[in-house]
Amino acid sequence: MASKSRGRDLFPRLRRLFVAVASCCLCSYSLAQTIQDCPNTMPHRAKINADSPHLPPGPLQVFNVVDMGADPSGNTDSAAAFRAAFGNNRTILVPVGHYLFGSTEASPCCAFDRTGVLVSKLSNFRLRGEGATIIVSQQISLSSAFHIHQSHHFSVSGLTIIGSRTGLSAAQENAGLAFSSDTDFVVKGIHLAGDFGGNGAAIVGDWLVDGKFEDISADRVGHCMDLAYLLRIRISRIQARGAGAGGNGTAGQTCISVIPDPPNAGKNQTMLQFNASSEITITDIDESNFNTGALLSAGHGYTLSHNHWHDNRGNRPGLGIGVWIKQGTAPENGVQPSDVEILCDRFTDNGRDIVGDRGRAGVVAAGRSQSDWRYTR
Repeated sequence: MASKSRGRDLFPRLRRLFVAVASCCLCSYSLAQTIQDCPNTMPHRAKINADSPHLPPGPLQVFNVVDMGADPSGNTDSAAAFRAAFGNNRTILVPVGHYLFGSTEASPCCAFDRTGVLVSKLSNFRLRGEGATIIVSQQISLSSAFHIHQSHHFSVSGLTIIGSRTGLSAAQENAGLAFSSDTDFVVKGIHLAGDFGGNGAAIVGDWLVDGKFEDISADRVGHCMDLAYLLRIRISRIQARGAGAGGNGTAGQTCISVIPDPPNAGKNQTMLQFNASSEITITDIDESNFNTGALLSAGHGYTLSHNHWHDNRGNRPGLGIGVWIKQGTAPENGVQPSDVEILCDRFTDNGRDIVGDRGRAGVVAAGRSQSDWRYTR
């Protein structure tokens, strides 16, 4: 869909923005710019899921995790009390305090390891924190604090999660929140702290439909959001800084990635038929210190709007990128990334620490033609 400004000065824009390197099928652009003339409105496609899903309706029966046996002092394991509090048509209330997760249970599907609290096949619930902090024990090995699976019409809000990578290999991923085969949901007001560096992630998920992730912050993460197989998903107002293994100051891997996930390719349990990611909105992201700000290597129908991709240093030549539209070797069911709209994003100080790299500071479109994506300044 054309924005209001795309018709003006078309050919000067093309000359300035598009540089084709035919020998390696790589388009690389340095796009540091201001957005003083940028419209505040977004393309119609970006508004498709702006008003849905909705939060579960009230009133719902309230289950206070403290009443279920959770310890707000953080001295004893509270995971079992959280598990007992979940059910259909409930608000699971987590009062202010610190809650230790010191035990795990198996995840039901997909390439996810053990989780602290599994929420499976539920509908119409709210997990509502009131300044609560979840502490993952450094004495256990788990892949996520919470894993919500095959659930519908729910919300998660108001939690801080302090992560740990105890017992995990460098290749294993730990996450604050994991989602699989979920529909119609809102995740809002989540803060990630502790050790999610290296291959850690704030949020991971596969096969997600009609969902919003918004107002999420992460201090030191390897990934902000590591996702695959999405339909009508909106990601907005994310603030994050990347970190390498151990949460150190080296670059994280990718803030937002929408990628193929072969181990989970045939595990769609949403009851909705779709074969690749589509209709994805990414807006108002402020991220830094990753190899790549956003990696799009599968699916179609992306809208990126009013994001700031900056200070992504990269940890080797060829990285330090704002947005990478990457032709993958194993795309989602054969669907390479396409139909990408970039509207009013800013790209500043990316790739600056890569000696010999020619400042891949903005958008890199590897193996994709100019018809696959559009940039409006």
